[in-house]
Amino acid sequence: MSAVQVTKTESGWTIVDSNGKSFSVTDKNQNGKWDSSELCKSLSGSGNYLSAEDKVEAQYQILQTGDGATEAEMARYERFKKQQEARAAQQQQITQAQKPAKKNFWQKFATVTTSLMPLFGGLTGMFGALAMNRWSYNSGLGNDSALRFMNASTGILFGMSGALTSAAMLSGMNRTPVINTYQGNSGLSGGLSQAIEAQNAYMQELQEQNQIRFEEMQEKQKENAQKAEKQRNTQFVNAMVQEVNNNPDAYNKINAEYIESLEDLDGEREYTEEEIKTAKNIKTSPYIPYTHIGENAEDKTKLSPAFASKLNALIANYEKYNAENSDKKFDYISKANYTAIKTILNKTTLTEADVNKLKEIYKNPVDKED
Repeated sequence: MSAVQVTKTESGWTIVDSNGKSFSVTDKNQNGKWDSSELCKSLSGSGNYLSAEDKVEAQYQILQTGDGATEAEMARYERFKKQQEARAAQQQQITQAQKPAKKNFWQKFATVTTSLMPLFGGLTGMFGALAMNRWSYNSGLGNDSALRFMNASTGILFGMSGALTSAAMLSGMNRTPVINTYQGNSGLSGGLSQAIEAQNAYMQELQEQNQIRFEEMQEKQKENAQKAEKQRNTQFVNAMVQEVNNNPDAYNKINAEYIESLEDLDGEREYTEEEIKTAKNIKTSPYIPYTHIGENAEDKTKLSPAFASKLNALIANYEKYNAENSDKKFDYISKANYTAIKTILNKTTLTEADVNKLKEIYKNPVDKED
């Protein structure tokens, strides 16, 4: 029987962990699972938290209160239980191994004596090096003094090595190794095997959990990106509708009707990529019917977006000064050429000859007399 208890509520679940602390989880998406994006709130006061082990146990119990667990979820839970059992067995072995074994007097004497031998040797090397007889060197020359100092340093290092070895032996002589490495020809002991199995299970579980979190994060990012894109598109279309309503003469009739058809009074419409692309072409070239604008210059019977924008600027200058009854419009394009452009653009479809004619007029817009 698990120490963790789960109770289903109207909004989610109440959890009592292995320490008797209470927590609440709200099932925000109502899918019957405790997902990573859903929050866990302590009901036993601030500072309390649900341990990782209790969370895994609670998540599995939550699945059982609903439709049940999938095969993959059951397999993960089984590995989790085996990992817990292996850790418990390993901890028991460590506890037993840490109990010092009783030794008789001679065993203790031999252990201490053996441990101290490197220490005595080390100390002899240290002091012997420092107390080197003067007859070994002249001591009156710099080279002799340097050799003596080097010999002393070597002895000191040798002595320190021995002393450290002794210290390590003395520190560990009352401890029994945690793991009995070999049992005849059977290889590693059961405790080590269980520890390795537990570690492998833990790493596999961790990898799977990380993969799940990564996929959930990707899904959340995709969802947020889609929401942001929808909001941008709605704002863009609303602004275009407002522009058409405020200045309908600045738009070709076909373009104005198309923008008006995109208006979404309820704010629930999701615009397609094609609709937004068409709206952007209309914004860039409002005087050019969107039906005459193609993807690029490869379509010989349509205007490329770049050329449509340039031709639109020519028409816009004429319309601006024409509205002011100013002859300055003829500085941009002659009346005959303006009429020719409008005639071609009013066609339902264009031919390659029509596109070439528009490009010819654009290159020489004022070459004809009115």
